[in-house]
Amino acid sequence: MKFSQANLEKVIRTVKEAGLPITDIKVGPQGEIDVRCGPHEPADEFDATDMRR
Repeated sequence: MKFSQANLEKVIRTVKEAGLPITDIKVGPQGEIDVRCGPHEPADEFDATDMRR
């Protein structure tokens, strides 16, 4: 598959809509797109509080 800007934009939009933070994107020589996602960043101090205690 050939790489296209439109495909990359679709991948980025889909990952963001899923609520995942993108930490790295690599495009391979055959057009493959590798997206790495990191941990969810807390929105505020309350969100960061671990309520499981």
